[in-house]
Amino acid sequence: MRNAGNGVDMAMNIQEIYDLMDGLPIGAWVAISTEQRRVLSYGDDAMKVFAEAKAAGEKIPFIGRVLDPELSLAPSAWITDDL
Repeated sequence: MRNAGNGVDMAMNIQEIYDLMDGLPIGAWVAISTEQRRVLSYGDDAMKVFAEAKAAGEKIPFIGRVLDPELSLAPSAWITDDL
């Protein structure tokens, strides 16, 4: 997370997430490191993408689905080990 200069960390905004997903296949699941601001993994199986992100050392990856930008508002999901 970024520091806003006043000691408050700022989460990624939706535009940053969309920018990272740009160019990925529509329908793919994607794991994003919110700390490193990068795509860790993507594919058609959400749990496999999650497992690959965890194997890369990400504690709580953002897992989203690449949706058609003409039809969707926001990619969103967090998957945890508690499933």
